[in-house]
Amino acid sequence: MGREADLDNWEQALGVFDALGDEREVIRWLPGDRGPSLLFWVNENEEGVMDVRIIDSAVSGAIAEIPIVLDDLCAGWIDAHRARLRDVRARWPVAEPR
Repeated sequence: MGREADLDNWEQALGVFDALGDEREVIRWLPGDRGPSLLFWVNENEEGVMDVRIIDSAVSGAIAEIPIVLDDLCAGWIDAHRARLRDVRARWPVAEPR
């Protein structure tokens, strides 16, 4: 998977975040073995909390899990990530290196 596919995958993940609500759907970004992966899901035991797991199976084998409280400070973060994604696509060459 290359850079463009990574960006496409993140765009799809952002769409799932929008619809996530209270469902226990797991969102995975950067699947594969090139580097760390991120998994996101709504914590079913704590209202208003999303868990994030970082897995570095390719290099160190380390795993970290972080709960994030989805409060007013997080409002609009999906829109902010979409804006950053647009900026990256505008500035980063689409052609993959040979």
